[in-house]
Formats: sequence, structure tokens, C-alpha cells
Amino acid sequence: MTNRKSTGLYIIITMVVLFHLLFLIFHSDYEDKRYFFKLMGSPYAFDIYNGQFWGVLTNSLLHTSTIHLLINVALFLLFARRVERSYGFMFFAFFGFIASVVTSCAQLAMSGDPGLGLTGVNIAFLYFMLGDSNAYWKKAWISTLAYVLGVGTLLFAAINYYYQWIPFGMSSAVAGIVYGFVTGKVFNHFKRRFIWMASSFLLAFSSLVYNPFSSEWNTYKGYISYENDKNELAKWYYRKAIELSPKNVVARENLRDIYIDELSEQAYLAHKAKEYTKARVLYKRILKVDPKNSWAIKNMKNLP
Repeated sequence: MTNRKSTGLYIIITMVVLFHLLFLIFHSDYEDKRYFFKLMGSPYAFDIYNGQFWGVLTNSLLHTSTIHLLINVALFLLFARRVERSYGFMFFAFFGFIASVVTSCAQLAMSGDPGLGLTGVNIAFLYFMLGDSNAYWKKAWISTLAYVLGVGTLLFAAINYYYQWIPFGMSSAVAGIVYGFVTGKVFNHFKRRFIWMASSFLLAFSSLVYNPFSSEWNTYKGYISYENDKNELAKWYYRKAIELSPKNVVARENLRDIYIDELSEQAYLAHKAKEYTKARVLYKRILKVDPKNSWAIKNMKNLP
């Protein structure tokens, strides 16, 4: 191992601990959790797709669980430190930066939530060391631990994905494994390494702008279309979001609201034109979807 300082590592750990302390102190003071998480560097998926792209980087700094924090800091000290001391601050910084973006974007694309913490980044550092032919293990137990953790991560991710024991970013873990291991394998070839790391970053970042395979992205596009009075396009995006994720409650509710708005407009016009039979039918259709719709209830009572 080259004897370099671990400046970058200690800066990151200091920031991670500070973010966690701020979270513990202030999280109960904010009723608007969406706003609070944005302040803490972890905006929600909608906000990220709406231009707060920095969220896929800074979300790695926030841990809401102290146990989660301690585990990640311990692993970061064990593996990220070796990368910085072996290859210097610049490589450590660029590798970690891209690892955070790649793992967060993968998790966001597949689950609708970019996740929190350094887990994905740690997995990328671990697998970089496993893939790097230049890796020098000063102590045999560290080498053994790295391989045990490497295999264990794969097994745990697969089993947890099936049994759902704890919240675990499967997509983030897979992205970290692939990105880290391939970077390690091509490390000795500067051109290949540059192309691979740049391509990984560009592919991940492009998913924030265009990702038709993400239910959350389609939900966001549906909302923006509706805000721009493009109801048909909004309905198409919402239906696509529901097709990709039948449990997408926001897309279902927004699609329902559009349907109610359209029926309400038709009912209003029919009522105004004294087409009372048609208006009554439309009011009933609204109440079938939304039984407590006060506007429809009131207007139907006013029908002759």
C-alpha cells in the first residue's frame, strides 16, 4: 500500500456523522418530512426528477439509523481508506462520486427511491478491491474478510430480495458490485478505465432525464403533463406508471383525479345547458369514484 494520507476519507466520515447528528436533533421539529429530507440533502424522487439532481450524490451522506451509520463507517474505514492510500485523493474522490451517483440512480430507477447512506458506495469500494489485480493486502485477515464480505453481500442480497427481511437496496448493491468490480479489472488501462467510469456516470445521470422503465419517472412526467394542461398525455404516463408498478398509489390517485375533473367539467356544462338527465348521470359517475365529493352531492340536490 502506498503511504498516502486519508484526507478525503476523514472529510466524508466527518460529514456523514454531522449529517446524522443534525438528523437526530432536528427531525422531530419538522412536520413536512419532504422538506426536511431535502434540507438534509436527500430530496424525494419527484424532486430529483424535477431538477434536484444533486440528491443522488448527497443522499449517501445521510443515515437515519445509528446502527446503519456505524456499520457503514466501519466498512468505509476498512476499504475506502485502502483505495485512497493506494491511489490518492483524486481517484478516491472521482470513484466515490460516480459510485454514489450510479448506485443511487439504479435504486431510484428500480424502486422509486434513491435510498440513504453509504451502503452502495461501500459495496463499490469493496468490489473494486476484489477486482483490482494491484490490490495489496498487508494483513491476511483483511483479505479474507474482503472475500467473505464480497460473497456474503451477493448471498444476502439474493436471499433478502426473496424473503424481504430488512429494507435493502438490491438495485444499489448490484450496481455497486458491477461498477466497482469492472473498474478494478480495467484499472491498469487508463483509456478503458476512463471510458468505463465516464460511461457509467453518463448512463446513470441520463436515467434522471429519461427513464421510461421507471414507474416513478412516469408518475413525475404525468404530473408535469397535467400541470401543463396535457390531460391525455398525463393519463398515458400515469397508466404506464401503474403498469410498471401496480402498487403506485400516487399514479392511481392522480389518474382518478383527472377522471373526476373531466367528469366534473362535463357535468357542469350539462347542468348549465339544462341537460339535467345527462348532468345527473355524470354526477352519479363522479360519486361512484368519489362518494364524498361535496361538489357533486350539492349540485345533484339542486337538480329539478
